[in-house]
Amino acid sequence: MNEHQKQLIKEAMEKIPKEVRTAIEASDWERTIFNIGREHKLHIDDIDVLSIETILTMVGLEHPKNFPDNLQKNIHLTDEKLMDIVDEVNEKLFSKIRDALKKYYEDQSADN
Repeated sequence: MNEHQKQLIKEAMEKIPKEVRTAIEASDWERTIFNIGREHKLHIDDIDVLSIETILTMVGLEHPKNFPDNLQKNIHLTDEKLMDIVDEVNEKLFSKIRDALKKYYEDQSADN
């Protein structure tokens, strides 16, 4: 991850709801992504790409629907392997963030 990406992510983290930021920080996402990458026998550079694409999606700088295409463009996986990785990231990380976002917006609605 280059310095520009780190700065963008830092700024995005400051803008997202506290509950979502807490969910991201509690998810141990970096270790989770590393383990997913190792499990799928990705090269270390490809694990880095997976890591970058994952955090960009989690902080809202990339739309979740673009996640598979972004991975495919940068890692060049078979469709089956790509979908296995996307499914695992969805299950282990994105679902937790979705739950935090949903709760945040439900709480906001209740306050109004």
